[in-house]
Amino acid sequence: MYKKFFFTAGVWISLGFLKDTRPSSAISNETYTFPKSFYFGLANAPAHVEDQLNDSWLKFAEEGHVASFKNQNQPEYRNGFWSHPNQELDIAKESGATVFRMGVDWGRLVPSEQRNSYHLEKDVVKHYRWIISLARERGLKVMLTLFHHSVPLWLQEQGGWKNEKTRLEFLKFAEACAASFKDLVDDWIPFNEPSVFVGLTYVGGIFPPGKDYNPFGVLSLGPIKGVFDSTQARMVAAHREVYDAIHRIDKIGEPTRVGLAHNLALYTPTSSIDRFVASTMTQKMNWEFPKLVFDKLDFLGINYYGEEHVSGASVSLNQRFEYSDSGRSINPKGMYTLSKDLWTRISLLRFRNGIKKPLSVVFTENGISDASDKLRPAYITEHLWAVSRLLQDNVPVEGYIFWTTADNWEWADGYCPRFGLYRIERLANQLVWTPRYSYFLFQKIVSERMLTRNLRDEAWQKVEPGSQRFFCRGANGRQSLDVPVTRPISFFDWRYFE
Repeated sequence: MYKKFFFTAGVWISLGFLKDTRPSSAISNETYTFPKSFYFGLANAPAHVEDQLNDSWLKFAEEGHVASFKNQNQPEYRNGFWSHPNQELDIAKESGATVFRMGVDWGRLVPSEQRNSYHLEKDVVKHYRWIISLARERGLKVMLTLFHHSVPLWLQEQGGWKNEKTRLEFLKFAEACAASFKDLVDDWIPFNEPSVFVGLTYVGGIFPPGKDYNPFGVLSLGPIKGVFDSTQARMVAAHREVYDAIHRIDKIGEPTRVGLAHNLALYTPTSSIDRFVASTMTQKMNWEFPKLVFDKLDFLGINYYGEEHVSGASVSLNQRFEYSDSGRSINPKGMYTLSKDLWTRISLLRFRNGIKKPLSVVFTENGISDASDKLRPAYITEHLWAVSRLLQDNVPVEGYIFWTTADNWEWADGYCPRFGLYRIERLANQLVWTPRYSYFLFQKIVSERMLTRNLRDEAWQKVEPGSQRFFCRGANGRQSLDVPVTRPISFFDWRYFE
């Protein structure tokens, strides 16, 4: 009882830090050196970067649902990672990264129902093995994601994850992948951001097929489950089954590790009447899924991008704060607070259930859409400072994977938001890759394994408050834009203050 009391009290104390209480004093003079065991990585995903991919996202875009798609040169080419992976893998190696997180596309490997998810396309398996081998040849360990927001078209037509059949097929698919790639993969991630996928697909209607807008789908009444809970429960069951299957199949080399890439966001009410919705979103999106798979995790993967200002049943934009080009408010302190809170909750659950093995944390994604590259340098240094604070507080963070190498297709926002350390210009017959300042900053931090006050100050000087930059989110906070508008950089100081 006392443990429960102190844990609950600790959680509420942590949540108190979510308020904007940052002082205006100077940031710490400390220098932090990352442990030798700590690693840096880069990440991509099939739907973002692979060409020759006839997936649900291409169909969704061709039906007119994806902003900034038809007004781009060769949009279906994405970043050409299927045909020419060397470009991105060379950049990853030169950055100093030692881990490359990528995925395999379920629909490419199992293109039809007749194929059966146990039997993967042999030529596709061979091609993915070639790509993974190229990464390993460059000294990159591979973290492989099996489901990254993309349902095969033939399962999409049968209801996707609302259909129990999808869970059964995914288990077959995961077992086949474990058998096909086990000698090349270091860490496995069955699901990327499952709560986000369920929320944006079957509640928000923003992800394919785009026909499931149901804002009341987050609500359940006793045994009557709303679509969010019922669908997420199916993915929870799939994660648990796949965890066991991979451990059964993949026994080559070092012990197999299976984790989760779970998104955390700071949901802040815009007014007092928004508190219930913000609280519900925090519970549904941040806490539920990892709590239900606490005993089927070898590492806790966290994706963190920032803060959402909740207004009504959606999000809003506040002129005071700073946002990424895709409308996510920047708050590096939230990364510290939420990650520490989640790790504490899951670790306590494991302890109470007799799991003595410590649970490490990996930041499986962190990044910002910023075409100007004025915000990204400080975004990198301040979020890595948050990581350093977690390490100093004895949270076992083992690595940081930046999203992403180069500008790519960003889901329903198309090519407007630009997340890349490399800028990509889409010409009629080629993609032109150009490194941004933030790429060299990332490379420097990785090389020196150190964050200093001078480096943070230098990055902050790039911000240029009051100057104009592109913005890809509509005024309602929900709408994506085909053509970006300009927005002034805020004077708000969003750095991680002590």
